[in-house]
Amino acid sequence: MTAARPLPCGRTAARPGVPSTPGSLRLRDRAKEEAAARAATERDRYVRRDDAPVVLDGRAVMEVLGIPSSPLVGTAIRHLQEVHLERGSLTADEAATELRRWARRR
Repeated sequence: MTAARPLPCGRTAARPGVPSTPGSLRLRDRAKEEAAARAATERDRYVRRDDAPVVLDGRAVMEVLGIPSSPLVGTAIRHLQEVHLERGSLTADEAATELRRWARRR
């Protein structure tokens, strides 16, 4: 069997074809799981909820905020859905006012 080669930091690395240790596999799996969780959290910021209605559609959000099509539109719609769940139904005018308030805070 081939010996591991030393790295500049003093640790050793397995040569190609030599299996990794169980500890390094667990770390790699945990890193993949953490990356997937971060990606899901980031994606959730832009995705509409299924359990709350959408008061303003994307075009209305872009018009109220004066922005082009972007992930920010999804974030704004998601915010309006969260507000709906916290406070109850909003009219279109109330939703537009809330969006402007939200945009100023960002």
